[in-house]
Amino acid sequence: MDSKEKRGMKMPRLAVFDLDSTLIEEEMIDEFAALAGKGKEVAKLTKKAIKGGRTSATELQGRTKYLKGLSVEAARERARAFHFRKGFKQMAEGLRHHGFRLGVITGAFGIGVRELQKKHEGLEHFDFVACNHLQVRNGKLTGKALANVKGNKREILKKWQKRLGIGKKETFVVGDGAADEKMFPLARVSVSFGFAPPQVKKKASYVVESGDLLDVLKIAEKEF
Repeated sequence: MDSKEKRGMKMPRLAVFDLDSTLIEEEMIDEFAALAGKGKEVAKLTKKAIKGGRTSATELQGRTKYLKGLSVEAARERARAFHFRKGFKQMAEGLRHHGFRLGVITGAFGIGVRELQKKHEGLEHFDFVACNHLQVRNGKLTGKALANVKGNKREILKKWQKRLGIGKKETFVVGDGAADEKMFPLARVSVSFGFAPPQVKKKASYVVESGDLLDVLKIAEKEF
C-alpha cells in the first residue's frame, strides 16, 4: 500500500488530454494555415503527423513555415471561434468532482490556447498545460515554432506524475493521435477519441467515436 494511503490520504488522480480534435473540434495549425492561404498543404502534413506520430521540431517547422506573415490578431480571432467538443464543461466538472487534476498536452500553440482559456472557464482551470509557441515579430508570425512539446508528450506526462507523486494507477489519458498513443502505457485507462488512426484505437483501453466527451466521463466514473 502506498504511504499516502497508509496515512488515510487519498491519492490525487490525473486526467490528461490532447487538444486538437479532442477537446476542440478543430486542428489549430490547419485553421491558421487556412487564414494564410496554405490550408490544403498544411492539412495534408498534419494528417501524416497524426497517423505516424512524427511530431519532431523539424516536422513541426515544416508546417509552421506556411504561417509566415499571418497577423497575430487574425490568429487570435480564429482561435476564439474554435468549437469545444460536446460535453466538455460537464466532463471537466465531473472529473474534478471525482478528484482528478486536469492537464492538456498539445502540439498546438499558446497564442490559440490562451484565447480558448479566456473563452471557456473549464479550460482556464486546467491544472497543467503544455503546448508549443509561435515566434512573433511586429505583430506577425515569422513562420518559426518554439517547440516545447514536439514529440515529448510521454516525457511531459512522466514529469507531471512525478510532481503529483502518482503513477500509472492514478492516470487517465485521452487523445486521437500517434503521439497520444505513446502516453497510453503510462495510464491505467486510455481512450482513443474521435477519428483516431487504427493503431491508436488498437492500443487504447476504450474507443470513443461519438465526439461526446460525456462518454469519456462515463469511462472515468466506471474505472476509477
